[in-house]
Amino acid sequence: MTQAATATAAPTARPTVRFQVLGDAWNLYRMEWLTWSLSTLAAIAAAGAGELILRIVWLAARSSYFGWFLGHGSPDDSFLFWLARISMAGLLAGGAVRMALGQIRGRRPRVMDLFEVPDNWFDLALGSVLMAVLVSFGLAVLVIPGLIAAGLLMLTFPLIVDAELPATGAMIKSYHTLKAEWLPITIFHLFLAAAAGCGVFFLGVGVLVTAPLYVLSLALFYEEIGRRGYSQL
Repeated sequence: MTQAATATAAPTARPTVRFQVLGDAWNLYRMEWLTWSLSTLAAIAAAGAGELILRIVWLAARSSYFGWFLGHGSPDDSFLFWLARISMAGLLAGGAVRMALGQIRGRRPRVMDLFEVPDNWFDLALGSVLMAVLVSFGLAVLVIPGLIAAGLLMLTFPLIVDAELPATGAMIKSYHTLKAEWLPITIFHLFLAAAAGCGVFFLGVGVLVTAPLYVLSLALFYEEIGRRGYSQL
């Protein structure tokens, strides 16, 4: 976000939820539909390859001198394995958000943009882990707290990628920016997540469309907040 936008900030400004952002995201997707669908397919393939590599490394480590440290259960029962998986997802999510923000600002997205490793890669991984922990804990406590947490933390990745904030700083800023409108924000994020999840019902192929729509919608919402100059950002 530009300094000019911040300079004109209204101290009492509050984020406005605009559900039409999904339609705007659809227009952006249609402009570069092939790139976005291929990028989603590449992300799925990368995640699958990463999962396979993790399992191979796990089995190799189990056979080593330090195998006792991993225990005797399957890798799916291991916190370390979960940590690596969520961290990898965070890096891919950061790349997707970077692509979306670039397109909104006039730069054509490329599939390889998804895999560019930024200098703050650790914050992307850490932010992904911390959000997963908080949202999972909230979902375990009557579900609703998890949905609220997911909504209030939805700007974490854009703030890490664009504003280059550390993971915890991005989470705190996202929370403070959105907390005044926590109910519409929660509904808005749930709406976006549900729209993205609809892709799995079309033999899984629909996710090549719905996943980009989620990322583009998130980036558009972040950009709108920046243009309106919310002092919190």
